[in-house]
Amino acid sequence: MITAEQTVLAVRTRTDLEEREAQNLSDLAALSRDATRPEGPNVDPPPTSRTHFQRDWNRVMHSEAFRKLEYKTQVFPFGEGLDVTRTRLTHTLEVSQIAGAICVALGLNHDLAQAIALAHDLGHPPFGHSGEDVLRDFAGFNHNAHGLRIVTELEHRYPFRGLNLTTVVLEGMEKHDVEFGRLASYYWFRGESPTLESQVASAADVIAYRSHDVEDALTSGILTKDDFRAAHLALWDELESKVERYPEEIRTAQTTRTLIDLFISDMLAETERRLQASSVRCARDVRHHPQALVWFSEDFDRRHNELGAFLRETFYQHYKIMRMTDKGKRVIRALIDEYQKNPNLLPPDVQKQFAVAEPKSVIADYIAGMTDRYAVREYARLFDPDVRV
Repeated sequence: MITAEQTVLAVRTRTDLEEREAQNLSDLAALSRDATRPEGPNVDPPPTSRTHFQRDWNRVMHSEAFRKLEYKTQVFPFGEGLDVTRTRLTHTLEVSQIAGAICVALGLNHDLAQAIALAHDLGHPPFGHSGEDVLRDFAGFNHNAHGLRIVTELEHRYPFRGLNLTTVVLEGMEKHDVEFGRLASYYWFRGESPTLESQVASAADVIAYRSHDVEDALTSGILTKDDFRAAHLALWDELESKVERYPEEIRTAQTTRTLIDLFISDMLAETERRLQASSVRCARDVRHHPQALVWFSEDFDRRHNELGAFLRETFYQHYKIMRMTDKGKRVIRALIDEYQKNPNLLPPDVQKQFAVAEPKSVIADYIAGMTDRYAVREYARLFDPDVRV
């Protein structure tokens, strides 16, 4: 029975939520009450019933660039893989889930890590890294830099430029420290190490693409378990010993699950070891610590990189994958050539940008904003006489 003094429902304000963060999170966590935005409160007033970081990941999820990820390449170009193989969108969602789970275990800010994770691949062009190779040769394109331009300039949904994400989320995107797309220099919090939440998002990306690429390679039939066994990979041998008790029909899924567990268990133990060995006692100390505090042990790093080298050689470079990605490269090269020869083929709003930006950059931005399927359709509209404009 509820008494008169009891409240059935209490609506929590941003201030209430910020106070709860301060009470419940680790001293090493980044707090949303300390967040700032480039446009400032006069242009973009603070939220009333969400924290700043909650609003950040909400804005990312509602952006056009985020929705386009559904039709962009992870490994298989859109329409080429099975219905269950990853797209850039499902990969992004999986990174977000893993990053959030790790933050809960470490007492870090779940919403900040999710915002960085959801935004980390916004800048990818059609056809994944193969598409980026073409645009890099053409205009020095970098998907991390382009992702930052999307959220600071190119998205147009509000009375200000971009999404006006908090500066620590922009930093997390800029300093996303994985194998592909590192930037040569930084603008946000220059000379400082990123937040632990940013480091978690980078680790979660590696965990997601390494684990799920194994599953996609097996599910697609491009690689078999015998291929992995023949490579004598220490990490694969450990995986097989842990999943052999499962029925064959769920063994592949359990292999993925177990690999993710191994990644996370090692990362949590190594992160705890690094923190204890350091003099880091607060979030400000994290900024001054020169090395990453969230990462994998040296032994596990070696073993998963060995697995990654095997995937590069046998999966990413498999002739079936190469045929798919080579088609994507030809599509993008043809679009570039045609737009350069005849800029009047571009939409009027794109043509206007030639007055204020370098032509190669305008063309690269336009193509990078395409999905795989849109690029293929655009190619057909330009070059196939049987396809209506």
